[in-house]
Amino acid sequence: MNRRFLLGTVLAVALWTGASAQAQSAIPSTAPYVTDPQNLYVQDQTSQGIGSLNMVLCVIGGMDPGDMVNAGPYIALVEVDQCNAKNGQSSGASTGATNYATAVVNVTRASNSDPMIAKIWLFVNEPGNSTNVYAYLSASQSPAASPPYGVFRMDYVGMNGSQPAFNGFIDSQPGGIQFLETGSGSSNTALSMVATSTTSGVGSMSVGSGSSSFNFAYDPGFFHRANGDGTNDECFDRSKANASILVG
Repeated sequence: MNRRFLLGTVLAVALWTGASAQAQSAIPSTAPYVTDPQNLYVQDQTSQGIGSLNMVLCVIGGMDPGDMVNAGPYIALVEVDQCNAKNGQSSGASTGATNYATAVVNVTRASNSDPMIAKIWLFVNEPGNSTNVYAYLSASQSPAASPPYGVFRMDYVGMNGSQPAFNGFIDSQPGGIQFLETGSGSSNTALSMVATSTTSGVGSMSVGSGSSSFNFAYDPGFFHRANGDGTNDECFDRSKANASILVG
């Protein structure tokens, strides 16, 4: 390697590092660079199934149905890429465009003792693939310390033209949550989880044709996974400082 080029590269790196450190020291302590929260996610073989459940819940949450009870039908724009962010997906990222799905929502409640009913028509328009999603949601309790995910049942189906592309349901009760989505090939997901809080729980999952099955458990400190056949039992330390450590 050319010695002059090597010295020049080392000098450029040193100057950039010094400039970067100086720039960071000049950032006010109240600036978003400092105050914005950091989000850490466990990336594991179970992430696909849990990601599908989180995606559905995020899209419904983006419609704010609880704030529009008995207000009549309304139109909601849901930023789909925000819900895909935890899965590392972003259909609009390459073009810089914001990817919105359009929903028509009607939320009703007959009385304070009756469940909230939401009827939803969601139109998702992606390059080469437009999908109409129809959902029916019945909720009787909001998320709280217990139950952590509320009490509700939602059934939905996605249609590509006249052909069903996928269908599924989410059933959240005080004892836990169940999720099933069936489609074509690897999109099939079945999940059953017992969770007394949003930070710990145990469950079982099957992804794809059923060939990938897992039992898992988690708390703030650790994540444990075992294949359904009892092999490859693994436990991971969730601490950011120990991100590369496999426990057991």
